[in-house]
Amino acid sequence: MAIAKQVKIGGAYYKGYTIDVLSAAGTYSTFMALTTGGSAVNSVSIIPDSAGAGDKINMFHTANSTGGKNVATLAEDIPNLGAKVPINLDLIAMERIDAGEALKVSYINVASIAMNVHIIVERGR
Repeated sequence: MAIAKQVKIGGAYYKGYTIDVLSAAGTYSTFMALTTGGSAVNSVSIIPDSAGAGDKINMFHTANSTGGKNVATLAEDIPNLGAKVPINLDLIAMERIDAGEALKVSYINVASIAMNVHIIVERGR
């Protein structure tokens, strides 16, 4: 469920995550349970360490912190734009992630290049 964005003093909190992508082709994911009480995501920045020709990034809101069904698809087939080139996804409305749910980012490695994919999530406090 989308929540309308509002201006608020001191309303943002940033949290970093990393996906360790191996050199083997495949899908590598991280599940981000943002808080124990739930929160709302405003934006996500994704920064791959290396270029990966043909690699894609997907982002989902999932029903629990280890997978489960997808509540919503937030980004699909976003290309790796190059080494250290940030992909900034500013959500049109804040995505509410309730307690027990998670934000999932998946990196689909087809180029078979090992790298770290850094993720910065901006959420409400």
